[in-house]
Amino acid sequence: MRQVYIELYNIDKKANYITAIKAGIDSMVASPPTGTSGWWWIDAIHMSMPSFAKLGVLYPTGGYFDGMWTMYNQARSTQGGGFVERDGWALVPATSTTRPVAAPKTR
Repeated sequence: MRQVYIELYNIDKKANYITAIKAGIDSMVASPPTGTSGWWWIDAIHMSMPSFAKLGVLYPTGGYFDGMWTMYNQARSTQGGGFVERDGWALVPATSTTRPVAAPKTR
């Protein structure tokens, strides 16, 4: 949802669209969350990184790209060698350099 408001800001330049979003992400950049309060499941990466990237384009000196990398790298190295899928049935190995292919979950 944050991405939509950042796009609206790009159209209208109304600060109220992104004030709270920027404050929240600025807080994460200044003091990245750790452990399970950080990015510990893969969907958090998919939902958060686009907002960091969009703010990084708007504010190139705001540290958004570095903050995004710090949180990603920290999550990758602290989650037992990989990210946990939300449903917990597939792991993405930290040593993987290619896109992992998970076997379908059997029921």
